[in-house]
Amino acid sequence: MPDDEVPDEQTGTEPQEQIDESEEAPPSDEADENEVDSDEAADGEMEMLDEKFVEASVLNFKVAMIKSGITLSKIDTMLRAGGGEFGRETIRDCLNELQADCSAYMVEQDIAATRFRERIGELGELAAMGEDVEMTILEETAQIETSVSNLTHMDFETDLDAAGKRLLEEIHNLRTARHKLQDSQDTAFLAIARQEKRLDNVEDRLKNDALTRMPNRIGLETTLDRWWKDGWHRTRDLCAMLFDVDRFGNVNENYGSLCGDRIIYHIAQLIAAESGEDSLVGRFSGQRFLVVLKDVGPRTAARKAEQIRVSIEQTGFAHSTGKIQLTLTGSVTEVGQSDTPESLIERLEKTIHQARLSGPNQSYLHGGEKTKLIELSSLHVEPRTIKVS
Repeated sequence: MPDDEVPDEQTGTEPQEQIDESEEAPPSDEADENEVDSDEAADGEMEMLDEKFVEASVLNFKVAMIKSGITLSKIDTMLRAGGGEFGRETIRDCLNELQADCSAYMVEQDIAATRFRERIGELGELAAMGEDVEMTILEETAQIETSVSNLTHMDFETDLDAAGKRLLEEIHNLRTARHKLQDSQDTAFLAIARQEKRLDNVEDRLKNDALTRMPNRIGLETTLDRWWKDGWHRTRDLCAMLFDVDRFGNVNENYGSLCGDRIIYHIAQLIAAESGEDSLVGRFSGQRFLVVLKDVGPRTAARKAEQIRVSIEQTGFAHSTGKIQLTLTGSVTEVGQSDTPESLIERLEKTIHQARLSGPNQSYLHGGEKTKLIELSSLHVEPRTIKVS
């Protein structure tokens, strides 16, 4: 169908809701124990990288974050296993384990942070970015210290319900701070590799997201770098889409990280299925997904974005406590011949921000000079339910 044609509105009888009862468990957003062991074994590789690449200073945080992340997910799951009822022994065990994990993580983080701080001067004109990463590290450290202080001064014997809820709250705060640091690290990593023209030499193990089994931000941007070197932005019609799951922080806070991970996994699969096999699809950050479509114009891309948005809107995630409904905010833009991967992503992020000012569950198209709401009335998606617990 030509790009400027829009299919007629579909009609029909009321659809029956589809239920996906697949028992296959998606991977966790945190690595498993074996993956941690492999990362620890990779310390030698990082030392070798350190002799060549300044960004290895940033990579040293990953091992500590992975190990601590496993512990946080484990404690979160233990606390929620009682269905809202918290036993005294469970509270005590979880409290002790969380405090021990925070202490161990702080030691490892301090070693990595000191090493990174000593090398900021090597970043040259990117030193300001290094300082931003350092500031994020300090913010995470402050959050850990605040959480430990809060837990130390709480009465975990008298009111077990309040104690359990407070533990879950602090776990959520720690995970939020960690994700912010992870995003800051990835930004610095890519900027350094781009500055030194080494994006095509980034190791494969750094390019994939363990949870969705898709490219992560590093994998996405290294792929775009290769496309640009091949001249695809000049010789092929490319359009890009960025999606952000609305209010996703509430899911992790109310249902736990395990449930949140499973939902992110399924959303990623739905976006990939709707985008098509020939598209570049990956997890750009925590709950954001980037899609780049080949050989399509902006009208087709806008329709594709709306199809994805409505598909998620029509999907319920069945949890033991009830159904979770989520929506997406999306941005769409055509790749111009003068674009760079950085300018493309910047435009998508600005469009997402503008879309959010108008409310959630909408898609906006950036037409080059201004943005406009994508409004299509001919989309038809059958509702479905996916089990996540």
